[in-house]
Amino acid sequence: MLLIPKILTNLPIFWGIHDWLNFILACIIIYVVNFYFNYFTRINPLPGPFPIPIIGTIYALKGGIGKGILLLQKRYGEIFEIWYLSNRRIILSNAEYIDKILTSSTKSKYLKRNIKNEGLMELGTNFQGILHNSDINTWRFNKHFINQVMLSSSFNNKSIDLTHKLWYEMEKYLNNLNDENILIDLSPWMHRFSTDMIVEVITGKRSYSLPIYYNKTSKKDDKEEIPSIAIKESEELIDRLHKFLRNLPIFVFLPYWIRHYVPIIKNKTKEALINRDWLFQRILAIVKERRKEIEEIHDNKLLNNDMLTLLIIANTDKDSKSLVEEKFSRPMTDQEIMSVILDSFIGGSDTTSHFMCFIVYRIAKNSKVLKRLRQEIDSIYEKDRTRRVTPEDLINLNYTEAIIKETARILPVSPIILRFNSEDDEIAGYKWPKNTAFTMHFAGIHHNERYWKNPEEFNPDRFMFNEEIKNSLIIFGGGLRACPARKMSMIVLKCLIILIYRNYDIELIDKDLDYSSTIINTCNKLFIKMKPRQD
Repeated sequence: MLLIPKILTNLPIFWGIHDWLNFILACIIIYVVNFYFNYFTRINPLPGPFPIPIIGTIYALKGGIGKGILLLQKRYGEIFEIWYLSNRRIILSNAEYIDKILTSSTKSKYLKRNIKNEGLMELGTNFQGILHNSDINTWRFNKHFINQVMLSSSFNNKSIDLTHKLWYEMEKYLNNLNDENILIDLSPWMHRFSTDMIVEVITGKRSYSLPIYYNKTSKKDDKEEIPSIAIKESEELIDRLHKFLRNLPIFVFLPYWIRHYVPIIKNKTKEALINRDWLFQRILAIVKERRKEIEEIHDNKLLNNDMLTLLIIANTDKDSKSLVEEKFSRPMTDQEIMSVILDSFIGGSDTTSHFMCFIVYRIAKNSKVLKRLRQEIDSIYEKDRTRRVTPEDLINLNYTEAIIKETARILPVSPIILRFNSEDDEIAGYKWPKNTAFTMHFAGIHHNERYWKNPEEFNPDRFMFNEEIKNSLIIFGGGLRACPARKMSMIVLKCLIILIYRNYDIELIDKDLDYSSTIINTCNKLFIKMKPRQD
């Protein structure tokens, strides 16, 4: 049983107001004394803003976490510390410092994104899935299967097909809105594109985010016809997933007593737990339904290539692959599949949409970049602006890939990632005890003049001349905990860039990018005009 609720539930019920005030005051004094004792006796004191009890150094993060840490780096250097509540974080903004952390060795000491976290335990994600799983053995097991799926050629070919399909659908809607003279905010459209993409890639079933949003946006009377049951199921599942993601910081950063005893927050915690239960039960039901469908299919050639199907059949008699390693030789349970599917929904629905908005913004701001991009596109497709993008095309899109890399360098969707060491180790010339929290500050490395000439300048050409230094550009994480969907993400981004820019000119309405900087950088709005290509 947790200590705080045990204390609170065993306090004398006959206490008066003065007793309670004295008790609270004593708790505050003990907390403050303990906080500053830990601070002034900490190992390896580093520069950084002075922490305040309860809030730590949050006050110093001007403009959000991502922007704030970047500003602090300019003041304190490539290694400094911040405090979140009572937790110390070592910020690393040097490529050499993170080399050990991003090692691909299976003996890495830095595989944990978090240690045992009672908040994540309550949320049900601390020991399952891959995103927040702090149990390395179960993480390895789950990661093995998701890698098998994500890196298969059939899965990536499916990603290309879906990108075409969903883009042509969204293109139709955007052109209709142009005819209605409705100003287009690309951000929510890309968000819905990514949602429909990830849902169909994972489950093989259609999600209806795009047509639902078009029906809400368009002024026309002739709306898209969508089955009412599909609208209800799609909207509710997607809404629940987004709520789960929004509620995550409550469990990651707030201690138990704040989550469950502070007014307003305790109500949000209760709602978050109800949402968690609904989401877990619904995804588990989807897994069970698909397993039943698969059992009734006797011809393996009729099986789909979506992630859910591939995870269910892995290591069964319907699986054409044979696995050598004994520790990965059993099939996954429904609970394990549910946890991986949940993480895939959460990790894949937002990142691609924000990334694509940042790319569109950068291209629109740089006419020379657009010209070079069009030259590459035309060298492959010539005057045929309707031919499907093939896997072979993607290999030859060097400048397109350079645009993606440079966009990620200037404004990474994930500016920071947290890791803990499982053993004592040395980083940046300091010896650190087990379970030290290291924050790899990718945005800081991306803007570090040690690695990049004129780092504030958007210049894709730097990647055409091999300017990149090891660990100086991190897009999808690194090491063994790199994003398993990184290949799929690059495929989708390249396809979208080609499908858009070989046919359309994009003009920005607002010249400044409206985005928020938290643990991820998110595009809030991106108003554009989309017109048929003129040249």
